[in-house]
Amino acid sequence: MRRAAVLLILLAGGGAPAAASPPPSPAVPWAALHFEARKLLLSATSVIRRDTLPAEQLAPLLRQPPGGVGVAPPSWVVRLAVETDLPVGRDETVTTWLHPTTFAALQTHKRTFGKRQYEKVFRYATDGYYEWRRAPANNREAELPPETWSDRREEWNRPATAPPATAALVDPYALLYLLSAAQLHLPGQRLTTWTISRDQLVELSMTDGGLTRRPVDYVESFASGERRQRGDQLVRLIHVAAATSHTPARAQVDLGFLGMQGELTVFLDATSGVPVELVGRTRSVGQLVVRLTRVELAAAPTPGPPRR
Repeated sequence: MRRAAVLLILLAGGGAPAAASPPPSPAVPWAALHFEARKLLLSATSVIRRDTLPAEQLAPLLRQPPGGVGVAPPSWVVRLAVETDLPVGRDETVTTWLHPTTFAALQTHKRTFGKRQYEKVFRYATDGYYEWRRAPANNREAELPPETWSDRREEWNRPATAPPATAALVDPYALLYLLSAAQLHLPGQRLTTWTISRDQLVELSMTDGGLTRRPVDYVESFASGERRQRGDQLVRLIHVAAATSHTPARAQVDLGFLGMQGELTVFLDATSGVPVELVGRTRSVGQLVVRLTRVELAAAPTPGPPRR
C-alpha cells in the first residue's frame, strides 16, 4: 500500500527561518491522547504522545534522500509518537517529527509487528518524500531484528501534479495534532490541505459542521490529579473530506490513524479543542467509531465542575 502524504498551505507562505529561541507552543492542550475503538468482538487502542525537543537531538536521525534535499529542521521540533494495538495481530509504532508552527513534516519512522512486518522511513522534501522500506524475506528473517531483513526497496514519492509553491508536506499521523493546533474548535474555522496518494494530488478539506452534543466518558489527567468527564459534552463537529480531479468525492485516501480512509468526522471539545471522538471508514472493518478514554493535559484545567 502506497504511503499517503498530507500537504498543508502555510498561512505565512514559504518556510520562515527558525527562531533563535523556542517558538511559542501552539494552542494544543494535550500531551497525550488515549483512544479505543470497538466493533463486534474486536477492539483496538491507540495512544498519541507529543513533546518538543531541540533540533540537535533529531539531527543524527535525519536521512538525506538521494537526488534531493530534505526539509531542514528549525531550532525546535515537535515529536509525535503513536502506538497502536490492532485486533488482527498487526500492531504498529510511528514517530514523526514536524515543524512546531507550520507543521511541515521532517521525517517519519513506522514499524509494524505481527503479520506482514515491515519498517519504513519517510524523509520529506518540498515536493514529496523519499521512502526506505525493509521487511523480512522469509519466516526465518521474521524472527530477527529489522537490521537483518533482506527484502528492501527505496523510492521517491512525488505527485504527478506539483503541489502549490506555498505548501508544506505534513504527515497524516499528525492530523489530530493539526486539528487542535489550528484551533478548529473555534467557530467558523476552515482549513484546506492537499494529500499525495497513489501519485495523485488530493484536496483535503476540514470544515466546521457546527456545535452539537456527544456522549463522552474519559479521564482528564494532569500533574496535580485527574478528573472524569462523563455525560453529554458540547463539541464542534469537523468534516474532513478528500477529493481528487478523477474522483471528486470519497477519494480512498489513507489518513494514517487506525487505517481510516477518505472521509472522517472528528468531534472536538468546544472549549479546549481536544478530539473526543472520530467516525470514519477503514478498509478492513468498514465504519469505525473511535472514542477518547483518557487525555493527559499539558497544564491543569481551570477549577470547576465537569463539563456537561
